[in-house]
Amino acid sequence: MRIALVTPASTYASDGIPGDQADPPLGVLSLATMLRADHDVRIFDGPLARCRPVPLAETVLAWGPDVVGFST
Repeated sequence: MRIALVTPASTYASDGIPGDQADPPLGVLSLATMLRADHDVRIFDGPLARCRPVPLAETVLAWGPDVVGFST
């Protein structure tokens, strides 16, 4: 099964840069580590890629996942 784990870019940033995030998405990384034993898992990190919501969604859908999980 193909599983996409997404950390969307935030519009609330401390310094005014959309998607600015200082901390790595540890919850998503932990979940991906556990799921990789039995599934094809890919992490899509919006803040790291400095990606807006629509291009990020298009990138995720282009990969063709069976399941998509979002960090909130």
